[in-house]
Amino acid sequence: MAGIQTTNRWHQAVRQQLGTTADASGLSAFGTEVSFILQFDQLLCAWLIELSGQEIPPEAVSFESLLVRLLQNDPVVAQIVQIDEASRRPASWIYEFVMARRSILIHQGQKAATSPNLIATQSIDGNSTSDTFRSWLEEFEQWLESFRELNQEY
Repeated sequence: MAGIQTTNRWHQAVRQQLGTTADASGLSAFGTEVSFILQFDQLLCAWLIELSGQEIPPEAVSFESLLVRLLQNDPVVAQIVQIDEASRRPASWIYEFVMARRSILIHQGQKAATSPNLIATQSIDGNSTSDTFRSWLEEFEQWLESFRELNQEY
């Protein structure tokens, strides 16, 4: 139950952050976009922990590192395998998120100096950054509901 509560807390925080992302402009947009991506990363970490039923390993500091760590478990939770597959499929919302997170972490200083539209996700399907973030959150919510329903069946 603690895993579900943690996921729910992060989910609420991300929803609140999404509201501030749409209203920001210039360098403040950069800060709110980075904040959204990092909070979304923590939401995905909480979700992976919920699915695995394990504690967070100390070496897992991001969604990607936690996913790699959980895939080493024996047996591997089927939903975690699905998430991993989606994270490597370019048409997936999880893949888009992973690429955006990498982009801000690798290039944030360089981008901050050159442009107020800083997050790589802005050009995805011609959507604004906040629309892209909203889309990720909606997709996440569908997966979350689906996986929780599946877990209740077993």
